[in-house]
Amino acid sequence: MCAFSSATVVNGPWPAQINVSAGSEKTCSRTFVRASSNWSRAPPIEPAKIASPTTATNGASDGQFRDGVISRWRADALAVIDQLTEGPLILVGSSMGGWISCLAALSRPQRVAGMVLLAPAPDFTEKLMKPALHPEAIKALAEAGEWVEPDGAIITAALLEDGGRWSILDAEVDIDCPVHILQGGADDVVPWRHAQ
Repeated sequence: MCAFSSATVVNGPWPAQINVSAGSEKTCSRTFVRASSNWSRAPPIEPAKIASPTTATNGASDGQFRDGVISRWRADALAVIDQLTEGPLILVGSSMGGWISCLAALSRPQRVAGMVLLAPAPDFTEKLMKPALHPEAIKALAEAGEWVEPDGAIITAALLEDGGRWSILDAEVDIDCPVHILQGGADDVVPWRHAQ
């Protein structure tokens, strides 16, 4: 069963678009993308449906971010793809949603016609978070299973451990569709070099 709070399904003259909003409400409350019908390698298709869910514990969904892990958000995205859509899809993901979009594309390659990724953060648990942890955070994660950042963000040991199981950047990423990445050069959360 898909564990997201709501989804909007509407008709449109482009491949179905899944907006994977995985991230805190303050960082991923909105994703703006213009749908395009001229993707260079996307097959010609009839009008499709658009589903725009927010995964559990993220954005406007119920639950606490501290209860989420990559496995759960991946399962949410796959459930939306499998249960609410038909035909080719354009996946849209911001930050962690970019990672979830990549995982969904790897799991459902026959369904994904393209992706638009905004400051994508695949493997952020291993490549961005763990190296930045200071000794106090490492101790809190080991002893209490979580660390509260100065800005109130909660990092859990479960998120870090589960994220390591879904790492994709240490080998060639076998996604065979058009991928458009939008990345700010001054992004201090997901550095542009990480999104390359």
